[in-house]
This record gives sequence, structure tokens and C-alpha cells, in this order.
Amino acid sequence: MKIGVKRGTYQQLSRLLERIATPGVEHRIQGLLHSSGAWALCKLASTSEKPLLVLCRNEKEASSLREDLQTLDSACFEQKLSPVYFPHWDASLRHSIAPSIRVRLARAAVLARLSSAARPRVVVTTLAAAAFATLPPEEHKKHSLPLLTTPRDSMIRGLSAAGYLRTDSCDDPGTFSVRGDLIDVFPVDRDLPLRIEYFGDELERVREFDPKSQRSEGGDDPSLREITIFPARETLLNLSSWERVKRLARERADELNLDRRARDPLLGALAQDVYPEHSEGWAQWSYERPSSLRDYADFDCVCVDSLSVQTEWEKFTEEEARLERESETEGKGYLLLPRTAELYRDSPWVGPRGEVLARVHLDALSLDEGRAETFKAGVQTLPLSGGAEARLKAAADLIASHSGQRFRCLLFTRGQSQMDRLRYLLEQHHVRVPAQLLIYPEPLSAGFLWPEEGLLVLSEDDLLPPGARAERAKKQKNESRSSKDWSGLQALSDLAPEDLVVHNVHGIGRYIGMTRVGGVGAQSDFLHLEYAGKDRLYIPVYRLNVIQKYAGGQGAALEKLGTAHFQKAKEKVKEAVRKLAIDLVDVYAKRKLATGIVMGGRDEAFREFAAAFPFEETPDQLKAIDDSLDDLASGRMMDRLV
Repeated sequence: MKIGVKRGTYQQLSRLLERIATPGVEHRIQGLLHSSGAWALCKLASTSEKPLLVLCRNEKEASSLREDLQTLDSACFEQKLSPVYFPHWDASLRHSIAPSIRVRLARAAVLARLSSAARPRVVVTTLAAAAFATLPPEEHKKHSLPLLTTPRDSMIRGLSAAGYLRTDSCDDPGTFSVRGDLIDVFPVDRDLPLRIEYFGDELERVREFDPKSQRSEGGDDPSLREITIFPARETLLNLSSWERVKRLARERADELNLDRRARDPLLGALAQDVYPEHSEGWAQWSYERPSSLRDYADFDCVCVDSLSVQTEWEKFTEEEARLERESETEGKGYLLLPRTAELYRDSPWVGPRGEVLARVHLDALSLDEGRAETFKAGVQTLPLSGGAEARLKAAADLIASHSGQRFRCLLFTRGQSQMDRLRYLLEQHHVRVPAQLLIYPEPLSAGFLWPEEGLLVLSEDDLLPPGARAERAKKQKNESRSSKDWSGLQALSDLAPEDLVVHNVHGIGRYIGMTRVGGVGAQSDFLHLEYAGKDRLYIPVYRLNVIQKYAGGQGAALEKLGTAHFQKAKEKVKEAVRKLAIDLVDVYAKRKLATGIVMGGRDEAFREFAAAFPFEETPDQLKAIDDSLDDLASGRMMDRLV
């Protein structure tokens, strides 16, 4: 249950926001430290009539700010803001490495959200991401497919035209498959794919399903029928754009004096529904008037740390110009792209001298005020230092002091278990929860003290010494890395040449490395796997999920492609597992009827023991502790290996 923030008498920020509502006036809020900028943005977004476009210096800061906004929105603003992060490409499109599919889908998802009824109130991004040329809103709407009014055959044609990839099974966002009257599609803006059932051209039923098991979840949900499927790409290459793209791309190739042997395979791929690599940068050729993020909403622009944003934008444009000159000199045929000035649209947020134009500037430091109306926030860093005990005592003193002055005192933690622990530790220092302090089981990057706003915010990291935080981060990183060995690969960095891998169809092979293959007239990056007898298998990089690292050492024999040996081995294992499952069901049915001893786990002695524990648990360890305590209190016989 969410507990709302109790309003006190400190409303300086609210009064400022009333003045910010005046159109045509530039405002600058200075002295915002740590996550206080996220708090100010939440207050601004909750009072603004327009959605906010928040410009950050780089992708890392934008992603971190969005996480803080999401935490504050969920805990204190009733989830009314729905902040989203609009990323830029991991690397310049002028590099030879293929653009990130993850970024492409994330960008398409934000455009879909902005085109839906549930439009987010805050979009966090960078200048480069916001200025990148994309499909115009009218084209986005033209290629959007409402389930209720789109017949089956039109849906199939429309999905292909909207950039969805037709596959045998619908496993990943941006793909679809067809089996008779069933169409499975994974929209870019949803967490689960949809199974659409038709009776002829009439929509009969829509359900969500698990992409791993391919099993439908739940019955027919009438609300799913109201869904609109939005485009999966920003640059759409289809019948309406082919001729224009071919003409302009050929002109650009001639301008660069590219050899026809490099140009023609790229253009020939268009006729076969293939998107060449780096075609994400072809918006200038696909549409007469390409757009950018600014065209999807009437935004109020907010800039975080204006000077840094301006500096990063200047560095970015200089680097793009340098890469363009190098690519033209080297004549990279597979990097056929428009000019940089066409890749990035003229930004309405950059002035003639390179200055950032925004209605509101949020700055940590005091800068030249110019003509802007300036407000000095007076946010303070929390005076917490030393070890855990010293930090807890100082935090308790802060809470006691400021709660008596009717400050709002908030604490954010990583999960329920850590919330319970810190609550107990603070109560040992005579902090009354929730009378003096509200605690939320959600993470925040850092706390702050804002006297003029009557606000004291603490994060879990503020109460932990730096060494404990570093050790926890290291454990989480190692745990995350090791967990990938037992599932589909998440990134190429998980693999090294000569590693043994297991393909879900072909079995054990050896990873040789990356190679470029001219598939269907266009070059793409593939993983090269070697099997027995020097057989070779090439897997596109976007299908990493079909293989996993072999966990049985380096002595395994490679499978032979084209044989049924691996499938027979899997069938034997399935049969053995089935027999074992039957035995286990019988054993556990008997144990279920048996009565165990009920033991209360979370008593005072346990809390004292947990509070004195000198190390920080990983998320998996915390889950194991909670599960074990729940078992002890259930009265059932327990089987658990920790």
C-alpha cells in the first residue's frame, strides 16, 4: 500500500512552479544536487499542462535520472508521470559494428508510447537522441494497426510494412509469426507478445502468451482488443518508399564514387524485404520530410546542467563530422549513409551560438543568469560519513531534528528485505516509523536535504559505508555475469573464441568468432560456430538467445550437423526427467500431508542477529533468506538447499 507524502508548510518549490507556468519566460533553478533534480522534475511534470522533454549530458546520466524519476513517481506521485528514457545509438552509425537492436526497439517503444492514449508525462533523453531523424508522426499513424479494425490479411501485410520481422516462432520484440488463423506478434511497447485469433477476417480472441514456452496466459481479455500495434522501426522500407530510397541512395553512392559491386547488393536487398545494416539512418531517403522526437508532442523542454549538455553536443557533432570525412575517404560501401546534417535534424533546443534553449534549466552550480528568472534551491548534501553505525546514528539525529520541524522525511531502499532491516536498525536509534519517517522499498541514487522545501530524503546508499556499497555492487555484477551462463546469451562479450556452446537445435559446437556474410545481397554480422567434421553454422547476432555457453568443461565432443544424435539425446533426458518428476510428485504428495513444526522466524532475536551481520547480502541471498523464513513459519516439512 502506498503512503502519500504529507504536505508541510514548506512550499517554496510549488510557488516557483506557479511562476514557471507563465509561457515564454525562461527559468533557471540552481543548486540542485543528487536526486533533488528528479524531485523537482516530478513536481514540475505533475503541474505542467505539457509533457516534459528532459535533456541530459549523456546516456548514463539520462538512464540514471529516469530510474530516479520512476522511483519517485511510484512512491510519491501515484504513478501519474510514467517517465520513459529515449536512448541514442550505442555507437555512431558510421562505425562498422551493426546498430544495437536493443536501442532500436527501445526508441520505437517510446515513439509508440507517445502515440498512444497513455502518453508519458516525462521523456528523458540527450540532444543527439532527440535530434536523430525519424519517421514523421503521420507515417507512424499510417502504419499503426488497431486490432479491432484490421482484418487478418491486412494485419499480415501491415506488420511487414511496419518493420516487423516474420519468423517461425514469435520470441522477440519486433517479430511476428503466422499459423493459419493465428497471428502471434510481439509489439515493441509491450512486455508480452499477443496471440491474435481470427475466424476468417473477424477478430475472435486476443491473449498474451509466454515467449519461452509459447503457451497462452489467461483467457480472452476484452481490453487487449483495444490495442494498437505500432511500427517496430523508425525507418520503414516498404512498397511506398522503395523507389525513393533506391534513387536517393544511388545518388549518394555516385557522389561518394562507390563501386557498383558495393552499392548494388544493398539496393537489391530492398526488393526482398531485407533491412540492410545501418538502414536506421535512411530516414532522409525514406520520407520527404523526416521528423525528430520533438514532432511527437508539444513538449516543454527542461535541460539538466546546461553547460555540460552544450559541451557534449559540440563534441558529438565534431566527432560525427570527423567520422563522415573518414568514411568518405575510405569508401566504405556497406556504410552507405546520408550526410551528418541529414542524419540529425536542426534542433529547436540549440541556439545560434550553440547554447541550449529550454524553458527550464536545472543546474547544480550557479551559472550566468542572463535573462532567465533564477531560483537558488539551496539543496544540501547529507552530512553522513564513517562506518555503518556512525551513519545510522547521524541519520537518526537528522530525522529526529527535521521531523520536529514538520519536514517530510523519506527513505528509499532496494527491496522489502532491506527496508525491513533498515527500519529495525533505525528504530533501535529511536526513529518512529511511519510517524517520523516514510520508507519505500524502491532504489534511489542518492539522498539530499532541501530546507526551503521542507524535505529530507535518504537512500540506502547514504546509510552504508562506501566499502559495503562497492562490495555489494561487485557481488551483484559477478552474480549477474554467472547467471548468464545458464540461459540464452545476453551479449557477445559473454563469448570468447574457442568457447564451447550449445545450440538449442544442433547441440554442442565451438564458437570461432564473428564474421560478415553477404546474406540476401546485404552484408551482416554472424556468429561462426564449428561442428564435427569442420561443419560450419552461421547465426545472426540478433539470435543470441538460441545458444548458451557449455557448462561441462572443455572435453565435450562436438555434434555432427545434419544428424539426429542431439535430438535423441534430448529425448532420453526428457524421458529420464519425466520419470524423476513422477517419483518426486509421489514423494512430495506424501510430505505434503505430513505436519511440521511451526517456527516464528522474524522475532526480536533474529532482527538483532540480522542487524549485527557485517556484510551486505546479494538479491538472491535475500530471497533465499525470505523463502527459508516463510517455510519455517508455514508448518510444512521443508526441503531447501541454500
